[in-house]
Amino acid sequence: MHLVVAMAKRLAPLGTPVLITGESGTGKELLAQLIHARSPRSGRPMVSLNCAALPDTLMESELFGYRRGAFTGAQTDKAGLVASAEGGTLFLDEIAELTLLLQAKLLRFLEDGVYFPLGATRPSRSDVRIIAATNADLAKRVDTGVFRRDLYFRLSVIPIYIRPLRARPQDILPLVHYFLQNLTMEVGKRVPGISQEAMEFVIAQPWPGNVRELRNAIERAVIVSDGNLLTSADFRPLEPDAEPAPLSDVFGELPEDGIDLPSLNRRFVTAALKRTDGNVSAAARLLGMTRPALRYRIKKYGLHRLSV
Repeated sequence: MHLVVAMAKRLAPLGTPVLITGESGTGKELLAQLIHARSPRSGRPMVSLNCAALPDTLMESELFGYRRGAFTGAQTDKAGLVASAEGGTLFLDEIAELTLLLQAKLLRFLEDGVYFPLGATRPSRSDVRIIAATNADLAKRVDTGVFRRDLYFRLSVIPIYIRPLRARPQDILPLVHYFLQNLTMEVGKRVPGISQEAMEFVIAQPWPGNVRELRNAIERAVIVSDGNLLTSADFRPLEPDAEPAPLSDVFGELPEDGIDLPSLNRRFVTAALKRTDGNVSAAARLLGMTRPALRYRIKKYGLHRLSV
């Protein structure tokens, strides 16, 4: 990762497009943020768009904007993300999901900075640096005809590949310490560190979700820990062969189709806040957790309206 970050810093002052590839959860958007922050454009906005998050019918208007009357319901002009990122950086995540039509329009914009909002009769211009990211093999998509070859070569002038976490286990230890330092403040529960046996357990995991999965695992371990050094027991859900604790004593028999644990946690927090009329201290006592830990969950679940 030192080599990846060093390359990103060298590219930052340039205005050329950057293509970041790697599996989901490896930190592609974080790297894009680093490039933007180290660039002359850092004083201008960095705007992000997940190309897989919107249907094709909305993607073009979201990207390039539209003029009043362009379609039913278009009562006023709306600037797209290309205009919003003027002078800055536009980060296009999951770039492989763009349709061929939008790929053609993006290519034109990359070539000369010109684009047409929906319903516009005159072109608009915007000075924007494009950073794209994908977990797909774009070269294979080019071969199958679902991704434009010319756009691929235009985006991949400077490609950066982030290896999956399982291919760089030496990065796990510093990441664990970094997440511990930040999460203990976010969660409001301090732990002194992680034991050697827990560290060996964590390093041995395959981490299919990469850095994102590791962070989530550390967050859970901090929440469920007893306040001492983290042990492998705090990471037990990561272990495929681990036997879950019996639930019948508390909830009755486990349903055949399982349970939605995050939803269950939210329901307990909501019920405790309602029973105590929003008194956070009293609700925390009911739930057997610290006040800061409950505050963390209130923020996470968006339950501010129930607390006082």
